[in-house]
Amino acid sequence: MPSTTTTPTAAAPAVAWYNRPVPALAAGVGLLALCGVFAVLWVTTPFFLARALGYLSGGAGLLLVWGGINGLRQERAEQEWRA
Repeated sequence: MPSTTTTPTAAAPAVAWYNRPVPALAAGVGLLALCGVFAVLWVTTPFFLARALGYLSGGAGLLLVWGGINGLRQERAEQEWRA
């Protein structure tokens, strides 16, 4: 008969990466910087994928920054509500 005990790591609730605002902000700012690099490449070189890659990285960066800011606001509101 198998054991029904669980390990402490399996019992702990997993926090998804998108629920942590600081890493989301850091990744978003990095993607926006990458978007700037693609913008420079689009203007200065004949690299035809620079525009599409710039749109993709910029859009993902904006969403991550927006989510990180909202996550920080939500954490602050929860802390104020508990106090």
